[in-house]
Amino acid sequence: MSPGAAFGSAKRWKPAYFRELIANLLERGYGVYVLGAKDDLAVVQEVLEPLEENSLLHNLCGKTSIPELIDTIAALDLFICNDSGPMHIAAALNIPIIALFGPTDPRETGPWQYKKATLLSKAMPCSPCKQRTCPLKHDNHACMTRLLPSSVLKAVDEVLA
Repeated sequence: MSPGAAFGSAKRWKPAYFRELIANLLERGYGVYVLGAKDDLAVVQEVLEPLEENSLLHNLCGKTSIPELIDTIAALDLFICNDSGPMHIAAALNIPIIALFGPTDPRETGPWQYKKATLLSKAMPCSPCKQRTCPLKHDNHACMTRLLPSSVLKAVDEVLA
């Protein structure tokens, strides 16, 4: 999975939600690889720091070149990410994706003509606002905070079934 996004916190699912999702996946015995650029290190640290060490959890954030990132994504059974560049890499590689969208429009920035993508978002009266800060002054974009880990975990179950 990749908890980062170049547009900033507006396009990032809450670190606590990623943490909860990772904990659930680890409990189920799944291997989890956390990917990201050096710019994502702080976010990934926030996601992973509270988690206990686990041999199934691999932090590759800031440790891969672009070709290594592509090779890593190509080996995955499922890629969970925000609306981001790595999402498009996974789509190009035909890897199943669960992509999380908040203030952006999955029809505009989602994977182009890709059938293995599950695009999750919470419809809000203001969405898609495409803003870095919430125009309704919601703390951390309600469109992202209302997209709960249980919904993503349900999508994981459906994709991996």
